[in-house]
Amino acid sequence: MAEEIQKNIYDYGFGLDLNKPISSDATGVVYDTVDNALNTGSILQGGNLTLKTLSIGGLVKQVAPGDDIQAAIDAVNREGGGIVQLLAKTYSLMSNINLKSNVVLLGAGKDLTILEFNGQTFGVNVVGTALSILKNYQIKNLTIQNSNNTAGLDIQYSDFWIVDNVKVNSCDQVGIRILGCRDFTVLNTISTSNTQDGWQIGGFVAGRTTINFSFISCTATSNSSNGFETTNSTVGQGGFYSCSTSGNAFDGFEMNASPASDSLSFIACVAAESSGFDINTANQILLCCIGNISPAGMSNGCVILGHEQSIAGLLGTNSAHAYSDFNDGQQLRDRRNLIFATNDSGGTVPTGAVLVFSSATPGTKATTTTTNGDTKVLGVLVEPYDTVGDSARIQISGFTDILYANNSAASISVGDYLSTYSHAYYAKKAVTGDMAFAIALETPTTGTAQVDALLVSPRLL
Repeated sequence: MAEEIQKNIYDYGFGLDLNKPISSDATGVVYDTVDNALNTGSILQGGNLTLKTLSIGGLVKQVAPGDDIQAAIDAVNREGGGIVQLLAKTYSLMSNINLKSNVVLLGAGKDLTILEFNGQTFGVNVVGTALSILKNYQIKNLTIQNSNNTAGLDIQYSDFWIVDNVKVNSCDQVGIRILGCRDFTVLNTISTSNTQDGWQIGGFVAGRTTINFSFISCTATSNSSNGFETTNSTVGQGGFYSCSTSGNAFDGFEMNASPASDSLSFIACVAAESSGFDINTANQILLCCIGNISPAGMSNGCVILGHEQSIAGLLGTNSAHAYSDFNDGQQLRDRRNLIFATNDSGGTVPTGAVLVFSSATPGTKATTTTTNGDTKVLGVLVEPYDTVGDSARIQISGFTDILYANNSAASISVGDYLSTYSHAYYAKKAVTGDMAFAIALETPTTGTAQVDALLVSPRLL
């Protein structure tokens, strides 16, 4: 039987230059063999023994296929941080990889370094706790595939981290899950061909929010559910930049409804699914994106500008709060503009009321009026003023379906100009000498009713 040749680490392609020498400076400090703990025992009594310290800042630990990746991660973490470097090989794994703070898990590239989980209930986990947040780690240049873990890449309770040039492929549940994380960046990463969502982004772990994040040039393709999905109300203050989705069974971007799930930006994103952007929440911004937008739930300060796919009828009758313009194929009701102003009326004011600039502080406060054809007319209140000093949105141009109009002064017909009325809150048919601010698109069904109208720049008749 031929003698087996024992290979060393360099036979696998590692470089000599990556192994950093231990400093030869004598310090007089002795470390135990277990976890390099400081020895405080009595072995030095009566002697002058001097040993070198184990000081390995910026450690690079190289791991060949078949070696223990987890042991390398633990060692680098214990020594204060550094890199666990993997080869351009396939690593067949039979347990979880649990990344820790201050460690970079570095491969040679997507589809070059492959972490193969073979359908087992294991994956790459970076999971802290509410009392112990993981920080300052990176996952770069590798593929994670065939995991049957809750997610192929599962990240929880983690801040200040980066995922770059990673592929998560053919996992039997979620591809990438991010919960309760803050201040992170994901770049050039794809989640594809997973049996649930490609990406799940949520904040329901012990109520910890997921905020302050960026997804840059990330992709979700051919997943059996949504491409990107927010799963909880506590997600916000983040952005998707040049991200894309295609071939996912449900929505490309599914942003679930809740008043707290807001302040998300989508810039130059593309969604190829029939329901590309399903934005059911508040204060979202879509700039120069491409893809169908669900008309169901946009409201409360959403902005859609320069959208390249038809959004005809997008805002519907229940979305008077949205801003929209410069979009391909937009209809009359899809264009509108709003401003904020504070309540200077002295009381409550209902949605749909006509407001004017307050003469006390022009441009910053709004109030009601009982002056016919008031020259200070501003627009229509789209959310109620509950108390004096409230700040709320006022629509100043575009289609509205909530304007209160009154037929008492003169019968209103479709196409008539409208102005303020002697009754607070209401519009009337404008006559010569009035400042007109809207065009009626329907006749009030009773003496006073909310009607469809087109708000225009005020003009003196």
